[in-house]
Amino acid sequence: MCGLVGCVGKIWSKEEAPFKTLLQLDTIRGPHSTGVLSVLREKGKWAYEKEVGTAWDLMATEENKINIFDRLMRRTHGVLLGHNRFATKGKVT
Repeated sequence: MCGLVGCVGKIWSKEEAPFKTLLQLDTIRGPHSTGVLSVLREKGKWAYEKEVGTAWDLMATEENKINIFDRLMRRTHGVLLGHNRFATKGKVT
C-alpha cells in the first residue's frame, strides 16, 4: 500500500508548490517513509532525498541544518517523482 505522485516538464518554483501538496496528500497511502527523485533537465543528472516518516518529516527544517528537501528543490527539474511507503512487509526504514 504505497503511493506515487509526479510531474514532467519544465518544473520550477511555481510547479513545486502543487507537487509538495500532492506529496503531502499522498501520505494517506503510506506514512512510514517518504522519498523524492529529481531528474534534472540536463542529461544524466539526478538526485534523491528520503526520510523515515511522512512528507512533513522530509520537508521539516531543523535548526542549524539546511533542509534537504529545499536543497533538492533548488533546481530546474525535468521530472519530479514522490513516493510514500506503507511498510506491509519489512521494517520501517
